[in-house]
Amino acid sequence: MSLRVLSRSDWPSWDCFLATLPESEVRQSSSYAAGLELYGWQPEIVVFEESGRMIAGALLGVKPVPLIGGSRVLASGGLAMAASAPEESASRFLDALERHSAERNAVRLEVRWRRSHTVSGVVQEDGETARALLRRKEYFQVKRTGTFHVGLLGRDPETLLASLGKGARRDARRGIRSGLDIVEERAEASIAYFEKSHRRMATRKGISVLPAGFGPKFLGPAIAEGSAKLFSARYRGVACNMAVVSTVGAPLFAWGCLTEGGEGDGCPPTGQALQYGIMCSFLGHPAGYYDLGGSPGPEPEDGHPNYTVWRFKRSFNGEYIYHVGAWTKVRRPLADRAFRALQAMRQGRLGRALRAAEGE
Repeated sequence: MSLRVLSRSDWPSWDCFLATLPESEVRQSSSYAAGLELYGWQPEIVVFEESGRMIAGALLGVKPVPLIGGSRVLASGGLAMAASAPEESASRFLDALERHSAERNAVRLEVRWRRSHTVSGVVQEDGETARALLRRKEYFQVKRTGTFHVGLLGRDPETLLASLGKGARRDARRGIRSGLDIVEERAEASIAYFEKSHRRMATRKGISVLPAGFGPKFLGPAIAEGSAKLFSARYRGVACNMAVVSTVGAPLFAWGCLTEGGEGDGCPPTGQALQYGIMCSFLGHPAGYYDLGGSPGPEPEDGHPNYTVWRFKRSFNGEYIYHVGAWTKVRRPLADRAFRALQAMRQGRLGRALRAAEGE
């Protein structure tokens, strides 16, 4: 049993392993190593093997902590673990991962685990075991994470549409009747337009902005390698709404944006029709469901900063899944306190100087 850092020539074996796990997603794949680099992380893929068989691993990002020294180690997209791996193997994997992070002089080790913990209010034994294991390893939970799953198994386009919530069903039909075309995009120009549109939207909303080069350096290659797809809702030939879907495990809505073309008064509702069209393209997928991406909980809360998107996802009448969640292991408490103080100062007048020190 050992933790091994894969050479780039062996990265395809990691992607093959991810393809066996429905809960895996593109941010865990070798394709996203280029995405991590755009955000300033040094990527590496580590795998844990027992009896010559890969049973767990992670795409890690390592980033220096400015002024303090050491590094942050992040499991991009979360930990990947075979469903058949026993608790003892999971424990040994976490121990090996911590030893590896110690070699990187990590101040903290940040992980997510997308294994289901609660499904429609019912706690899952495997998920509860995973959370208990993380606590024993002295991780603390940063936040609960979850998502909506829309069932695709045994459905055709009509029965799928009928299963959606009233609002989503109404607006999807309206979009279709208005002449929206749902198109899978591959052209470089479409990929560049998505990056431009998403950066524009994020800047306007004050949310995390995709790094420059996201399209040609990550998204284009990911589409070519089959780990992601780009869809658009086109009205009169103009892309009005766009969505990137992870195809590594179960299809998962990863990034989306309304474009300038979708902001005009004459454009019909596009979001519901786009998501419905995407779901239709995955009917027959072996996972049997479509993952709408992260949502804080089963019911949208008034006043939440992401309320509109949360309500939009809830409208599809999917089953809500709480994951094991986001967890952090603090390895150097004094350095971590200083790191968190620096993070807080980034929000104030010293923020610009700190970002400059990080090379951002």
